[in-house]
Order: sequence, then structure tokens, then C-alpha cells
Amino acid sequence: MCIPLHINLTKPKQNKFESMYLICTDLDDCYNKIIVSVKNLILLTIDYPDDYEEFKNIIWYNGLSFDNDIFDYSIFSEDKWIKPWSHQEIYEQVCIIIHNLDLQNSIYNKRNTYDYTSESDSENEK
Repeated sequence: MCIPLHINLTKPKQNKFESMYLICTDLDDCYNKIIVSVKNLILLTIDYPDDYEEFKNIIWYNGLSFDNDIFDYSIFSEDKWIKPWSHQEIYEQVCIIIHNLDLQNSIYNKRNTYDYTSESDSENEK
């Protein structure tokens, strides 16, 4: 089964939009592709608010008044274009992924181990 997916991504710092047209195998595949696309768009090193609207207004558009969403999507299913998930639902999943990536990065960062000493620390002790 081939399901067309259209995603628009807003990039306010570059003052442009990006449109993607993808073919998905099922609705779960569409959902995953939307989440990955949005995650790649907003991957920032900040504390994310829990609310999508708060993130959009305060962080993404930096307090400026815009009536655009960060992303928008449409899935062609059963002879009509649908949007089965809210922006908030997708945003929450993106935040979970980003949080998990941050945890993984901290685990694999040598500086976060108990017995870590940097080369500069070792040289200062001499």
C-alpha cells in the first residue's frame, strides 16, 4: 500500500519553507516520517516547553507574532487528505526522542564518567 505524505516545514531563521513529498507504506510509517522530519528541524540544545504552542511562540518564532505552524502535514488516505494527529501529539513524541538522544549522548561522553580526567587536568597537576 502506498500512502502519499506531504510535509511543510517552517525555517524562520532562514526565512523559508521546505516542502517534502514522501510515499509511506502505512499510517505508522507516515507518523514516523513526520516525527523524524520535525525532530531534524527543531533539534536544539535547550529546555523544551511541554506545550507545542508555547514552543512555537516563544522559542521557534522568538516571541514575534506569526500565525504559522512549525510544520504542517497531509496524508492522502481513503480518497481524501487527512491529519490524524495533532501538532501537540507529534511535538510530544519529538521531545521524547530529543530527550532520549540527550541521555545517550551524556552516557557516551567520556567527561560524564566517574573517573574522567582530561589531559589539561593532568597537565595542571604536574
